[in-house]
Amino acid sequence: MTKISVVTVCYNSEATINRCIQSVQSQGSIVGEHIIFDGGSTDNTVEIINAFETSHYQIKLTVKKDRGVYDALNNAISCATCEWIAILHSDDEFYDSTTLSSLINESSSLSNVLYSNLVMVRSNRIVRRWTSSDFIEKKISWGWMPPHPTILIKTKLAMSVGKYDLRYKIAADYDYCIRLFRNPLTKSQFINIISVRMQLGGLSTSGFVNRIRKNFEDVRVMRANKINIITAILGKKLFKIEQYFK
Repeated sequence: MTKISVVTVCYNSEATINRCIQSVQSQGSIVGEHIIFDGGSTDNTVEIINAFETSHYQIKLTVKKDRGVYDALNNAISCATCEWIAILHSDDEFYDSTTLSSLINESSSLSNVLYSNLVMVRSNRIVRRWTSSDFIEKKISWGWMPPHPTILIKTKLAMSVGKYDLRYKIAADYDYCIRLFRNPLTKSQFINIISVRMQLGGLSTSGFVNRIRKNFEDVRVMRANKINIITAILGKKLFKIEQYFK
């Protein structure tokens, strides 16, 4: 049976980590392990995690100072032992209890990357839907990326793609997606379901300063990956406007 390593990184997440873990546990036996890297929380996050009892898999908790969320993700992903890896941030949830099994059941045997749709929520109210589409190479030039939190990647491919680039504090997921979808080994598949409820207020969506910083980092990513900046920025803006009408 297919097994998935779910990866979660957290820091002072006592308000949300309980709901996140319950969401993972609701997926049932398709989850082989829940790898959690905590960056040295000073609240009750670690105590909440340790209070969980698992029946289908083992919570593997590491408490360790890190250099930010992407450093923690790199460390956590390197520990994955199952066939697939899914990332679920500590303030997010899978859309329902059948999410992971639905993705695997609808996947082709040739696929090694799966991605889907998500909804962004604030105070349990959906404020935006991020609907993706089938991958076409030229979309990257228009600033396209799939909803990063929805990606499932086979562990072997993840190891060959490499790590999140720590030069980027907010846009490393954008850089990673470009490298992933340009990789000749990648066989991606879009599965048209909603898989994640993403809580607004993360690194790239919290506050004016972070949004400005994200834009500057996006430009750096575009330059590093030889993407036309004007075309990509225009494409990103048009794509976001389109999402509000879906």
